[in-house]
Amino acid sequence: MAGEAAVGAKQVKIDYNNFKITVDGQPVNLLGKEPFAINGTIYLPLRVVGEALNSSVNWQNETKTVSITSGSTAEVNSLRLQLTSKEQEIENLKKQVAVLQKQLAEGEDLSNLERDLIDDYDEIGDVPVDDITLDGDEDEVDVEVEVDLYRYEDEWNDLRDRDIENWLEDLVEYIQDELSEDTEVNGEIINIDNGDVLVDFYKDGDDDLEVDYEDDDYRGGGSGSITDVAQGLSGESYYVGDIEFAVENASYNIIDIITVYMDAEDDDAYDLWDELSTGEIENDVEDICVDIAETFENDANADPELVKIYFYDENSDLLARYDYDVAYGSLD
Repeated sequence: MAGEAAVGAKQVKIDYNNFKITVDGQPVNLLGKEPFAINGTIYLPLRVVGEALNSSVNWQNETKTVSITSGSTAEVNSLRLQLTSKEQEIENLKKQVAVLQKQLAEGEDLSNLERDLIDDYDEIGDVPVDDITLDGDEDEVDVEVEVDLYRYEDEWNDLRDRDIENWLEDLVEYIQDELSEDTEVNGEIINIDNGDVLVDFYKDGDDDLEVDYEDDDYRGGGSGSITDVAQGLSGESYYVGDIEFAVENASYNIIDIITVYMDAEDDDAYDLWDELSTGEIENDVEDICVDIAETFENDANADPELVKIYFYDENSDLLARYDYDVAYGSLD
C-alpha cells in the first residue's frame, strides 16, 4: 500500500515519553531511535519496526519512496526457489532411475539371451563352446565366444572357414532376431587356453557378416589335402534364390579347375528356377563359386583358376552350367 502527502514544512510540538515497542511480547532494540508523539499520534522508527517484523525497509531517494517487503513474501519467494530446485533434483533423479532400470532390464535380457545362445550354439562343428558372453544393448552389442584349443586343437584345425562362417551367421542372426534387426554386432572367438583371438566378426544391421581369421597356426595357408577338401564339400547346401541345392560331387584337377555338380533338393526346382531373373541367378551363382574357390584356397592351399558348376533339377535334368573366373571374380 502506498501513501502520499503534501510537500512542505511546519513547526510541531514533539512529545518524548519513553515509549517502548514489543513484537510478540519481546522488546525491540530501538538502536537509539526513540519513538515520539505529535498531537496524540505516536511515531515509530520505520526501519527498526520493519526489521523487527522480519521485513526489509528501503529508501529510494529519487522518488522519495519508502519500500517495505514483508518477511513472509521474501520467505515465500525463497521457499519457492527451494521448491523449484528440489523439483529439478527429483526430476533428475527420476531420469537416473529410469536409465538404471533400463540398464537393469537390458542386462537381464542379455543374461537370458546368453543362456539361450549357450544352449543352442554349444558347438562349432566338433569344437565345444565353453561360453558366450554379451555386453551392450539393442543398438550395439559385443560378443565373446570361448573355445578351449588345449583340448580341441585337432577338431578346430579340421574346421573349414565355411563351417565357422555358417555357425557365426546363425549366431548373429539369432542375436539380431532377439534384439533388433539394426543391432551392430562386434565379436571375437577366443582360445581360453592362451587368450588368443582366433576369429573377429562384425555385422552392422542387415549388412553382410564380415569375418577375419587371426588363427594363423591353424589356417594360415591351409593344411588339408585337395582330396579331403573336395570330399568335405559333398552334401553342402547352397541356395539360388529360394531353391536349395546340395553338392553331389566336387573335384579339383591338375590345371587348377574346380568342377562342381549341384542337385536340387526341392521337388519344384524346375518351376522355381524359371521364375528367377538372370541377374538373381548369376548373383547367387557367383557367391557360391566364390565360397567354393575360397574353401580350396584356405583349406588346401590351392590356387584355383576356374570353377565349372552345373545345376540339376528334381529330375536330374540340367538347369544351367556356368564358368567362374576366379582371378577376374566374374562368370564367363
